[in-house]
Amino acid sequence: MFRRRIMRFLKKKYIQYEVTFALNMLTTTEKIIVNFVFISITALVLMSVYVYFPEHLRQLAAKATYYWYG
Repeated sequence: MFRRRIMRFLKKKYIQYEVTFALNMLTTTEKIIVNFVFISITALVLMSVYVYFPEHLRQLAAKATYYWYG
């Protein structure tokens, strides 16, 4: 029961993804290429946020402390 609801939800989200980005008009090979590019860009953005964002927050906190306390 629970597994069926999850699968239905995921299938609905995948269909929404295909319709939103017009992937339903592409061939299978084109879908694979588009999905690969999308996943690669998303992975690179998430990795850069994970690596560089904490240091950026530290710099912002240091600047805020400097401006706040002088």
